[in-house]
Amino acid sequence: MVENKSLKKKESQDILSENTFVSGQKPDNVNVASKDASQSKMSFHTKRYFIIGTMLVILLVAVLGVYLNFAHAMPVKTSSLQNINIALKWVHQSQFAGNYVAQEKGFYAARGLNVTLIPYNFKDSPIDLVASGKVEFGIAGADEILLARSKGIPVKAVAVIYQINPVCAFSLKSSGIKSPTDFVGKRIGIEKGINVEYEYDAMMKICI
Repeated sequence: MVENKSLKKKESQDILSENTFVSGQKPDNVNVASKDASQSKMSFHTKRYFIIGTMLVILLVAVLGVYLNFAHAMPVKTSSLQNINIALKWVHQSQFAGNYVAQEKGFYAARGLNVTLIPYNFKDSPIDLVASGKVEFGIAGADEILLARSKGIPVKAVAVIYQINPVCAFSLKSSGIKSPTDFVGKRIGIEKGINVEYEYDAMMKICI
């Protein structure tokens, strides 16, 4: 009987020890769970702050962009601007769209310029107007400037609007014209007295 009691006592101690060990693990598990919950909470707050911060930056950039556009478009006192006249090489048309946009959007004014665009009057070329001092700037073809320089007219190119010459020759498909050599024997319509005529003559001399 004593052995049985001793055995039972030992079993009880083992069970107690085991229970104690398991019981001792529970606080660690609770701590780990609490730590994970805390980290999860911190991660949530971090993401929220990041999202809010990103939204604030985007909003700031948008507001700054609107402000800059508004400030750029603000009218400038005409009295403080320098008056500039630009002679166009033809009447008002889409060819001078860039000039119209710059004028309407205030790009000229932002540079301190009050620009007046003068259409072609069918008498005086832009080069003649610039050379005579009647206008400060004119729009003309590169070949026209070269011809003017060859005649001793003191003008110079300050900007290139068209990187590729927009002048072209066109015809109906039924005409059978596919190259400049096919122009021979055909009636061709060109603008006389301006760069188009000079370019046509040069092209035909090269091709024929």
